[in-house]
Amino acid sequence: IEKASASPADKDLIMKAVYEGPGAHALNVAINDLLIEWSKTAILDVISVREKASVDASADVDFAQFLCKVGLLFWKQGFYDHALEQQWRALEIQISVLGDANEQTAQTYNDIGMTFSNLNRQKEAVENCKKALEIRREILGEVHKHTAESYSTVAMRLKTLGELDEALEMVMKALDVRQKLYENKDHADICRSLITVGRILAAKGQHDEALEYFRKAVVVAKAKEVEDSRLEARALGDMGASYNQIGNLDMAMTTYQKCLMIREKILGSNHKLTVKIRKNMDSLLTTST
Repeated sequence: IEKASASPADKDLIMKAVYEGPGAHALNVAINDLLIEWSKTAILDVISVREKASVDASADVDFAQFLCKVGLLFWKQGFYDHALEQQWRALEIQISVLGDANEQTAQTYNDIGMTFSNLNRQKEAVENCKKALEIRREILGEVHKHTAESYSTVAMRLKTLGELDEALEMVMKALDVRQKLYENKDHADICRSLITVGRILAAKGQHDEALEYFRKAVVVAKAKEVEDSRLEARALGDMGASYNQIGNLDMAMTTYQKCLMIREKILGSNHKLTVKIRKNMDSLLTTST
C-alpha cells in the first residue's frame, strides 16, 4: 500500500481502513491464504489442460512425468495431499505402460515415500521407499548411485520410525556401495553416509562409535576433493551432541564452536541452523555451571 501509485490522501484512507478493521497482520494472512488457494487452482487447471491435450492420458508416459513434476511442485509448497494425488496418478500410468522394472517407476515410488514421510505416515513411507530400492537393485544392480541413494533414504525413514537396527543395516549398505563406486576416494556422498551412520548409532545410544564416524566425515568433508563446509559443519554439530551425551562437555563446546564459526560464515548469524548451534552452546553453559 505504501508503495502504491495513489495519492497520499488515498493511502491514508486505505491504511486507516486496514488498521481500524482486521489489522495489517490479519489482512496479510487473508491475502496469503487467497494466494495459496489461487496457486492450487491454477496448477490443477494446468493439469486439466495438459490432460485434455493428450491423445490417451492413461497411457501417456510424458503426461505421467508431467504429473511427477507437478507433484514435486506441490511437495515443495507443502501441499502434500495434492502431491500424493498426482504421484499416485503418475505411478498408475508408469506401471501400466513401463511396468515395475523401470527407473521412472522407481523414482515415483521413492517420491511417494517421501511425501508419506512429510505426512508423518512413516510405515507407508518405508514401504514405498523399499519398493524403489527393490526395483533399483533389480534393474541397476547393487553398485549404482541410485541404489545407494535408495539404501540411504530407506535408512532415514526407518530411523524416523524407530527401527534403528534395520536402519543401521541399510545405511551401512549405502556406505559400502558408495565406497565401491568411488573406489574409497573422498566424495561428498561418502561423507553423507558417514554422518548418517553416526546419527543412527547416536540414536541407539552408541555415542563412542558414532563419534568415530563423525570424525571420519569431518576428514572427508575437508578433503581437497570435497571441501564442503556445510557437510563439515553438519558432522561437527553431531559430534558436539554426542560429546555432550557422554559427558565430555569441554569437547562438546570446542566442537560446537567450530561448527558455529563455519555456519556464521556460510549461512549468517540468523540462519536457523546457526541459531540452533548457538542454543546448544547456551544449554551447555547452563549445564556446566
